[in-house]
Amino acid sequence: ADGAQGPAGPTGAAGADGADGTNGADGADGDSAYEIALAADPTIGSEAEWLASLQGADGADGADGAQGPAGPTGAAGADGADGADGNGIASTTDNGDGTFTLTFDDATTFTTADLTGPTGPTGPQGDDSTDDQTISLTGTTLAIENGNDVDLASVNTDDQTIDVFQINGGNLELSLEDDGEATKTVALADLATAINTDDQDATEVSLSPVLDMDDDGTDETTVQQALAELLTATKAAKHVFHAEYAGAVFDSDGTNNNVFITSDYSNTDVMNYYEISNEETSGSAQGYDIVLQYTLPDNFNSWASSNPITIDYQGTSDASFQTVVYDGTSQLTVATITNGAGTGSFSTFNIATTGQHLSSLSAGDTLTLVIKAFVSSVSTVGDSFIRLGDVTLNYNRNVL
Repeated sequence: ADGAQGPAGPTGAAGADGADGTNGADGADGDSAYEIALAADPTIGSEAEWLASLQGADGADGADGAQGPAGPTGAAGADGADGADGNGIASTTDNGDGTFTLTFDDATTFTTADLTGPTGPTGPQGDDSTDDQTISLTGTTLAIENGNDVDLASVNTDDQTIDVFQINGGNLELSLEDDGEATKTVALADLATAINTDDQDATEVSLSPVLDMDDDGTDETTVQQALAELLTATKAAKHVFHAEYAGAVFDSDGTNNNVFITSDYSNTDVMNYYEISNEETSGSAQGYDIVLQYTLPDNFNSWASSNPITIDYQGTSDASFQTVVYDGTSQLTVATITNGAGTGSFSTFNIATTGQHLSSLSAGDTLTLVIKAFVSSVSTVGDSFIRLGDVTLNYNRNVL
């Protein structure tokens, strides 16, 4: 019987390689990538469209390379076209107030701010003894205002300039550049005496034409006469108060004051007026006062010699008015009671017949005029009435 298998022996050395076998037949060609893709997705289109779809988005730009060496200078280019003309300053204008206006070529303008500098210090007081005459040099002619002149053309100056030309006290000093001569002196007092044009007073200056400054029929022929007349000359003036009088007030002045007071306008007489008419139809007459004050102006000189204060009125014959003029509390005039003269044109009443009645009133004084109106208590309301129109003050004022 076979005994038990013994342990495996060690691996023997490798045998030599056998000879290569013959090549097998070529396998069939596999599908292209496009065909594989088309089989997977029939919507991919043509092979060209599919290849185009495989192109990804552009990658990010790479870093700039190092700068290459400078190339040679190119040839000069052709000259460009001329540019448009600039907008220059065509003219300047001194506006006389420290500003200047610049006018440009295109007709636009620009005005500067005030370029006036600060005021310089006051110069020294001039010498009154010089008669304030002006020395001038025009071309070669040296002249003194209102005096003689000297033609310097014959003087051989060789184009020299005047290096001294000044007033020193009562003398004019002159000197030419490099003339080797001492400064020349001209006494201005001698010139003034020779021409005798200054130091005239107003009595020596004639008026041309002559004037009648105060309308007295006599012409003034000199400045002195004209000034004297102006200082005392007066002109006629007037001040008219139209109803309703500015600043006037009504005053009941005691009892029997039941009246109607209105204001209206007359087309016929071109007159504003107050109308005071009866409210009562029986019994006593009724009345009311209008009180007007006026301060005489600073140029007041005197009252007109006749009819210095007047009032225009209209009314029924059974109505009336009376006027009283006061200087402060002093009564100056009391006019007689005046009845209405009908409803035709307004009449004029002289409150003061002459200026003497008012002589105590002068410039700055306050005149008080009280106009007392009275109406009868007739049977019909409003049938008795007085109308008070313009109050006129006639006076003379100073011309100066």
